[in-house]
Amino acid sequence: RCASIFRQAREAFPDLDLSTAALAGADLSILTDEAEIGIVKMLASYPRIIEGAAAAHEPHRAAFFVHELASAFHSLWNKGKDSPQLRFVNQTDRKSTLARLAFVHAVRGVLASGLAVAGVAAPEEMRCRSLSAGAHKVRLTARANGSSIGGAWLVLEWIAP
Repeated sequence: RCASIFRQAREAFPDLDLSTAALAGADLSILTDEAEIGIVKMLASYPRIIEGAAAAHEPHRAAFFVHELASAFHSLWNKGKDSPQLRFVNQTDRKSTLARLAFVHAVRGVLASGLAVAGVAAPEEMRCRSLSAGAHKVRLTARANGSSIGGAWLVLEWIAP
């Protein structure tokens, strides 16, 4: 989802500088929604979560944190559907778009780091490639930019009752 937001931003603002330096200079005071602030607090707690998980030999803490962060981010994504001012890419407001892209960049980095703790690469894109009705097979492709998993396939199978 984070990668797709950046793709949308490049389409909406082809001349917008999306470098890490440009994102670091974004005015984050624009992020005032309760959900945004909650996620920022989660991001700030990440180093303590990892430290605690390592000290207690409880790696599941990192997995739970990643799940909670992804869920909170997904909720904010949905909130933007109802509230246009919360959309990550706002074609009429470059300043808020840049601030939200800096926010998304931070979320993306923490999610990727948390997944890496578990030995999992964060994919750049997930798309449904095929569906066969007989065995109910769903094939998804995950493409990770510059990652060793390249074009990995995830195949889920289940039997209809």
